[in-house]
Amino acid sequence: MTPEAIIEALSVRLPEVPAAVLRAAADQRAAVTGPLLSVLGAWVDKVSDPEARWNADADWLSDYALYLLAQFREPRAYPFYLRLCRLPEAGSDYWLGDILTNDMQAFLASTCNGDLKSLKALVSDPSIYEWARWTAMDALIIVAMQGDTPPAELADWLVQAAATQAREPDNPFWTFTANAQYDLAEPALMPLLQKAYADGLIDNHDVALADLETTMRLDPAQHRQVVQRGNDYLRDAGAAQLRTEPKIGRNESCSCGSGKKYKKCCLNAEPYADA
Repeated sequence: MTPEAIIEALSVRLPEVPAAVLRAAADQRAAVTGPLLSVLGAWVDKVSDPEARWNADADWLSDYALYLLAQFREPRAYPFYLRLCRLPEAGSDYWLGDILTNDMQAFLASTCNGDLKSLKALVSDPSIYEWARWTAMDALIIVAMQGDTPPAELADWLVQAAATQAREPDNPFWTFTANAQYDLAEPALMPLLQKAYADGLIDNHDVALADLETTMRLDPAQHRQVVQRGNDYLRDAGAAQLRTEPKIGRNESCSCGSGKKYKKCCLNAEPYADA
């Protein structure tokens, strides 16, 4: 297929994900990246406009651009993903839906090219939609778990960032810092978190302090196995493949009805049992 034919084929609504066309796009990455960047940039401009209206036929190509550019690890797409994370809650829910919580962390981690400052700014900003802040935190964890930045440095930054955060239970910073500790298991975070629990900043039902303490008792090899096997968002990082079936977000309520986050319930049940 020619690059023009690929773009044309991805511009129309089809009953199934066009796997052959996506493979052709990957094979001709250099030729299709420019057009995909133009499409994504125009779409981000559109959705950033509060007066924008949905047009299904016009937006199929932008959906494919979201995933393909992350799969290509294209750093020029990174500013567009950051802008999408800054959409207000209503706009984010309308335009992104579960892409924000299920896939955006992989988009950010795949394309950030070492720019952690922008991700940290999202995490720290209380004006940003809560789930976008969660997603930026997850992207930072992906980068750390893949070895692109030391987990200890990320933990030290969280301790420093905590000093600027409101010490209020409705500030999600405290809960997603506790969630991060499941993956990081860094001793430097424990005093901060123990104080946060004592002050009522973290709901023990959402993230149990006892579970964090159990995590800290795992040896490094066990912990690494738990993180790699129990967190699908780490396995997905860099792949950013289009999904053909629904996926439960790691921070969403578990479908088993326990009331816990999916990551803290059925997603991790088998790996923790093995460890």
